[in-house]
Amino acid sequence: MSLSAGERLGPYYILEKIGVGGMGEVYRARDERLGREVAIKVSAERFNERFEREAKLIASLNHHNICSLFDVGPNFLVMELIDGPTLAERIAEGPIPLDEALHIAAQVAEGLQAAHDSGIVHRDLKPGNIKIRSDGTVKVLDFGLAKSGAIDPSSASQSDSPTMNVVATQAGIILGTAAYMSPEQARGKPVDKRADIWAFGAVLYEMITCRPLFRGEDVSETLASVIMKEPDLALVPPKVRQVLARCLQKDPKSRLRDISGVALLLEHESATAVPVRRASSRLWPALAVLTAIVAAVFGVGWYGARPLEAPLKPLVRLNVDLGAGVVFASSAISSANVVVSPDGQRLAYISQSRLFVQRLDQSTATELPDTSGAFGAFFSPDNKWLAFFAGGKLKKISVDGGPVLTIGDTVLGRGGSWGEDGYIIASLASTGILSRIPEGGGVPMPVTELAEGETTHRWPHIVPGGKAVVYTAHSGPTGFDAATIKLKSFADGKTKTLQQGGTAGRVVRTRQGHAFLLYVTRGALFAEPFDLDKLEVIGNAVPVLEGIGSTPSGAVEMDISDDGTMVFRSTTGGLVTVQWMDSSGRMEPLIAKAGVYGRPACLPTVIGLRWSPALLGGPRYMSMTLAATTCRS
Repeated sequence: MSLSAGERLGPYYILEKIGVGGMGEVYRARDERLGREVAIKVSAERFNERFEREAKLIASLNHHNICSLFDVGPNFLVMELIDGPTLAERIAEGPIPLDEALHIAAQVAEGLQAAHDSGIVHRDLKPGNIKIRSDGTVKVLDFGLAKSGAIDPSSASQSDSPTMNVVATQAGIILGTAAYMSPEQARGKPVDKRADIWAFGAVLYEMITCRPLFRGEDVSETLASVIMKEPDLALVPPKVRQVLARCLQKDPKSRLRDISGVALLLEHESATAVPVRRASSRLWPALAVLTAIVAAVFGVGWYGARPLEAPLKPLVRLNVDLGAGVVFASSAISSANVVVSPDGQRLAYISQSRLFVQRLDQSTATELPDTSGAFGAFFSPDNKWLAFFAGGKLKKISVDGGPVLTIGDTVLGRGGSWGEDGYIIASLASTGILSRIPEGGGVPMPVTELAEGETTHRWPHIVPGGKAVVYTAHSGPTGFDAATIKLKSFADGKTKTLQQGGTAGRVVRTRQGHAFLLYVTRGALFAEPFDLDKLEVIGNAVPVLEGIGSTPSGAVEMDISDDGTMVFRSTTGGLVTVQWMDSSGRMEPLIAKAGVYGRPACLPTVIGLRWSPALLGGPRYMSMTLAATTCRS
């Protein structure tokens, strides 16, 4: 059915024809009831009941990277009108620069994630179904609508076949669709969201190289290439080769299972592709602070932290100078020296075993009184209190100062987490388990039990929503890179293993509702998609940041706020100065230039040496007579 300007289609006033799509003709129209312009796609055939049910499900999607479906007629769809070129038109202009391609891909992945979370699979993702608005916002069109009314609804396999478009006689449309089909879809098999992940990889490849991943003289040749040939990634920059390799596995069982895993890989590459803006050239001894929008570290799902129409913000990484008087103690037996408040507004750090707080918008810090011997500080969820360990006690103090209050006794103090329910979970007992204690003080109650072979539970972190706690379990003399990240559910009391090999696990949640398990192993921060309802990991772990400082006790020098501000102690050079400190704590530079220094020592004065012969066949030994040693006169 062809329409002309001035005609009406129900309550919609046709303004002009704007294109031809896989479902038929597309018109710009005005909804007279709501006073808005819309896009109407008119099919050559009437929709069946199954299609209408699916369309209504798709209409429930509400995401800024998905074109909204407003209404369904007997043979037409009423969609959000999006001004701007399709991605296919943008690619026709030439290869897209890598940072721009990653920006577009990130938004496509975010839209796909929202649909997949609602149980909707696109099945026809391609550049022609992606539009780019003038402000840079990316919109994915036609979610799930590839299963058209032209197909017999009694056949599930046919509905997912390569010939499922309404206008099946238009070879160009079919060829375009075939080039982005997954191998299982090209074979006519039923598909799931992993088919969208394959198509996503094919689209990203074409953005970067300006050529389809698979092509042939006709549909059958293209489909044969998809099924038989391995993707050739030689033209792809090394930075994104890993992303594409994980998306373009021919066997869906080997492919990434969830688009959030793609999002994490993309974000990791995006962070390296976007230039870093330095806020200060001054060096903070032994500590680097990474401040970013939430997306800068955890994946595309985090982009909801920015206004919906705002352009993508680059990673912002800066060093903060706390002053020459700040000296961080060794963390060999304690936890991180620096933490950040949940709202991202304050740092708390321990210098010379005393607790300090500093607002990130201020240049000076405030020492909190009566905190001598403090270590292992952590914030309350309302940002108003700091808990810390000192003198065999778990204590707390207001961030504005005031009296120090004792919460309970402890032995070692290997980490704590303050829940929104008013309880703290911390390492308090001599047996090595985790305990739960009221924030106002009281009798601690055990939370965990050591499994066979385990010697300690430490570094707890309460899962967002308060339904469980994640912690590090360790066995034997091996380092904490070989530890286990476990979760204890408060609802049923069950314990499950989340990750073998890693320490200091925690679950973080984005403003979009996505969640990730974070942990550190061998100095690298890894992230893995996490289901907050099922309390389990649902994807593949990917590295997102390297050079994270850690300690022999399994603690990591890292903390993250709810808004995505991350503070960490870098192990990658250029951040340490060497200074003299007298008995009063006064500091004086010895080596002013920052560099990679470690293990400072004072050389003794040797008065004499005496060799002893071997005794009873034993080893020789040497004794030294030492003068009273001082480093400075």
